Amino acid sequence: AARLDTLPQERKKLLQDAAVMGKVFWAGSVVAMGDRDSPEVKQALHELLRKELVRPARQSSMEGEAEYGFWHLLVRDVAYAQIPRAQRASKHLAAADWLETKAGERVEDLAEVLAYHTGEALTLAQATGDTSLQNTVTPRAARYALLAGERALGLDTGKALGLLDRARALTPDTEPGFPLVLLRWADAAWQAGRLRDAADALAEASDAFLGQREVLHAGETLTLLSNVHARLGESDAKAIAEQAVTLLEPSPGPELVAALTEIAGVHMVSAAPREVIAAADRALTLAEQQGLPLPGRALGFRGLSRCNVGDLDGLSEMEQALDLLVADGKGRDAAVLMHNLATVRGYMEGPAAAVAGFEQACVFAQARGLTEAAQVARVGSVTAFVQTGRFDEALTQTDLLLPLLRASGDRLFEAELLAAQTLLLVERGQDASEPAEHALRIARDTGKPTYLTQAVWGAAPALLATGDTAAARTLLDEIADTPIHHDPEL
Repeated sequence: AARLDTLPQERKKLLQDAAVMGKVFWAGSVVAMGDRDSPEVKQALHELLRKELVRPARQSSMEGEAEYGFWHLLVRDVAYAQIPRAQRASKHLAAADWLETKAGERVEDLAEVLAYHTGEALTLAQATGDTSLQNTVTPRAARYALLAGERALGLDTGKALGLLDRARALTPDTEPGFPLVLLRWADAAWQAGRLRDAADALAEASDAFLGQREVLHAGETLTLLSNVHARLGESDAKAIAEQAVTLLEPSPGPELVAALTEIAGVHMVSAAPREVIAAADRALTLAEQQGLPLPGRALGFRGLSRCNVGDLDGLSEMEQALDLLVADGKGRDAAVLMHNLATVRGYMEGPAAAVAGFEQACVFAQARGLTEAAQVARVGSVTAFVQTGRFDEALTQTDLLLPLLRASGDRLFEAELLAAQTLLLVERGQDASEPAEHALRIARDTGKPTYLTQAVWGAAPALLATGDTAAARTLLDEIADTPIHHDPEL
């Protein structure tokens, strides 16, 4: 602070404007923010460089602009703190104005930094009671929070949800753009493991889009809602996906590809591999016809189902799909595919290989804040731990995961985890009746053969352990009557 106070007033103000930009700034930004001459700024920055207050970057991150950074972060912090509080909001808006001008039509590329500056301006306007400035900046702050949140989805879920929380709070529900905010917020909430909250928001958003005749967004919303409902164990997941397909068929594009892929996903949960392959083929064919990128999620579903019917060339399709999803920033879909790959490798190479694959999926998901996908990977790990005799680790993970899955409403993986817990307790000679009954109850509530098969996997051994052979036989007979048992390719 003492060093900065020795600077001429104009040099000090220039450094303060630079501090508003952040850790790095550009010569053009301080020219615009202070209405200065470019040669004057160049000379001033040269002087500040000699005083070891700023330093030039070797390569600028903005084309045509000389980039600088502060010699030490404390210099930036002190310079910013010396700006009168009443002036900070307008300075942040000036920074946002300059960035918008530089970004032009590619404003999405700078969405996060624009969300920061408009958000700071709004917070400062609220703190000073400047209602006029609040009214001016709120729509901009909401817009950039939405854009930045969209870009963070699949890469950093915590950041995405925080930004979209802000966009939702700043956008009146009477605004035409509110349903889109709600859709993106629901996507982030779903990835964060808040399945019920996501389902409620998606139902509201789909109704609003349909009321606005926003067919593409309505179809996109219904597609995601189908996915969430499948995980919640709702019986209408397929019907919702089919509604999305019907809605989108007159306007074939990426939204219809996603809806067809979701149909494949619903069939996957129902253990109908040939139907999965057929739906995935439709999605892949449509994408090719429309000149769209190869859809990694559809390719991954088809590859997994090919493996399930004995065509192990499907494994290479899954690996190709994983590369596509990672490159496209589809973090959640990539994490789920890693889980599916671990499952397939467990069948081919044994449960030890599955443990390694599930751990990889979990690390990948956690690094991106994908709570829901990380929980899925952990459930897979529990199953593999039981199969390899690592009972203590399986029990620890089960105790951790069950409350989380129940809080999120994820009935599909709760049923799988309960089945693994049942088998674990049987192997340890303990009473397994409670988790066995709970898994069966979930299976019967959903009416899905997949859930029932998972439940019986644990429940039948639990009954045999108590000597109730007749009840175990009844359960196995029930499985024998399902399409899964009678499918010769499964």
